[in-house]
Amino acid sequence: MIESLNQRFARDSDDLKVRFRSGPGDIPWLELSNPLGYIELCLQGAHLTRWRTQSGRQVFWMSKKARMQRAKAIRGGVPLCWPWFGAHPEVADFPAHGIARIALWQPVSLRRDASGHAVLELVLDSDQLDDSLQRLWPFASRLTYRIELGASLRLQLTTLNRSDHDLPVSQALHTYFSVGDLASARVSGLEQVEYLDKPSGFTRCPAAGEAIRFDAEVDRIYAAAPDPVTLSDQGNITRIHPEGSRSTVVWNPGEAVAATMDDIPSGGYREFACIETANAADDAVSLAPGASHTLGVIYRTD
Repeated sequence: MIESLNQRFARDSDDLKVRFRSGPGDIPWLELSNPLGYIELCLQGAHLTRWRTQSGRQVFWMSKKARMQRAKAIRGGVPLCWPWFGAHPEVADFPAHGIARIALWQPVSLRRDASGHAVLELVLDSDQLDDSLQRLWPFASRLTYRIELGASLRLQLTTLNRSDHDLPVSQALHTYFSVGDLASARVSGLEQVEYLDKPSGFTRCPAAGEAIRFDAEVDRIYAAAPDPVTLSDQGNITRIHPEGSRSTVVWNPGEAVAATMDDIPSGGYREFACIETANAADDAVSLAPGASHTLGVIYRTD
């Protein structure tokens, strides 16, 4: 598989370098770079694990204890939550956050556009899922994931309903941003937005009127997706520009919850903040037959 992928997509020029390699569990990985940056992606989950900017900044956090195994979700980077966000609404033993992050995706195109950006597209067709995943999602659909690497990073996840009935979809780009000091990190842009608070049983809370601080567990679904939401940390600024979203999730497990997660190292929760562009809670999408919806985001750094 690696050989055929490299035959189709490998590049080695000053403008674009691309190679596939085999990782743990014989899972294919992609490395892609251009003069504007570098990304690393696992084909299981179409999971972006690294984005290094032109200045050398590593934007995403990856757990040193992340599980790199077949059918296991990876802790860190950009997991794709789809077609449900959080727990399945009806079946308790279905995997949290859906199937997209544990399914094997297929690259279908790679090009360099007129701006010098690298544009990669991957697809996940429901009829190509293995039996175990088709049991969880037996509905005709097609996911397309477009990744554009320039001075900024743009992600677009498009769902096409290929069935003959409406499909409900909740989803998120569950991005883990690396921070040098969680105690000093601030999220701004959501000060005037009400939210659902998961630690208090999804209580609907009024707007806080101030930037978000991480001095305890934070797990909130904000009822809007302002443009931009900004993460500030030790002089680093990341601006998050949502597309096709009317909800924003902000999450850090805090010390006690992180201690229950075997794929977060001791103290690791202090190294990241999740800001997720989503269609969650009241913002879930219902797709008519033949309809599509694109959830997207642009990340810009200073």
